[in-house]
Amino acid sequence: MTTHPLSLLDYKILLQNAHTLYAASVVLLLLLWAPLGVERYHALRWLNFGAFSFQPSETAKIGVLVIAASILARSEIGSIRDSLSVLIKVGLVILLPIVLIFMQLDLATCFLSDK
Repeated sequence: MTTHPLSLLDYKILLQNAHTLYAASVVLLLLLWAPLGVERYHALRWLNFGAFSFQPSETAKIGVLVIAASILARSEIGSIRDSLSVLIKVGLVILLPIVLIFMQLDLATCFLSDK
């Protein structure tokens, strides 16, 4: 049986760097409206670094998952009010990248479906 390379990564490192990873993914999404952003197929969704280009929405998926897991892992389970405040935090964290991805006209990524 083979081991997936991602399973070798210590999750504590991800939790410690969750805010940094999330902030970096949001900054990459915002860079689309800088000169690095490239429009293809009538959608602004690629960052061009010369010979290298990529979609920052793909890194945003990872950033959102890690920060949401971090918020949920650090939250106390208690009353309904506590649970609602945690869910609101998670919702707000998810909402920002969704809005930025929606503004790119990249609806497939925004709704996390395969093309």
